[in-house]
Amino acid sequence: MFWRKVTPSKIAKEISMIEVLLAASRARLDVALNIRKDRKMYLEYFYKVSIPSAMVGLPLTPLAMSNMFVNDTFITMKKVLKKLKKVISMLLQAKMIDPSTAQDLIESIERVHERMKIADSMPIDRGIEELKSCINEILSICSEVKSILASRVELEVEL
Repeated sequence: MFWRKVTPSKIAKEISMIEVLLAASRARLDVALNIRKDRKMYLEYFYKVSIPSAMVGLPLTPLAMSNMFVNDTFITMKKVLKKLKKVISMLLQAKMIDPSTAQDLIESIERVHERMKIADSMPIDRGIEELKSCINEILSICSEVKSILASRVELEVEL
């Protein structure tokens, strides 16, 4: 993400990559929640994952798999927030965004990060739901950045 010249298309590409990561994270959270709540899914993971892994010597229970999905999502979301901050700072340096809007977006990112910390200390089912709402909030921040980029491109076309 170290470009010589920041262009709206490059930023849009980064935002699209962030959205893909968030969609994958949401899917992992859905699987983790289904493992915990759906008896059929729990047994399916038990027979397809736990028993073969126990035969190899490293038993992975369905709940351990669920926890791995949640932890992976948590790590991905932290990376996404960091990348989103970099995108906003690059937009600010390229003067594509005004400082007050950039500050508002960064504050929104910080609020999401704080909510993620709170979700980490919650019981796992409620934590998963909180992480899903954090993903939705990050996606709304991404759409806000995309709308800023779209208006910027419209301005360049008019000039």
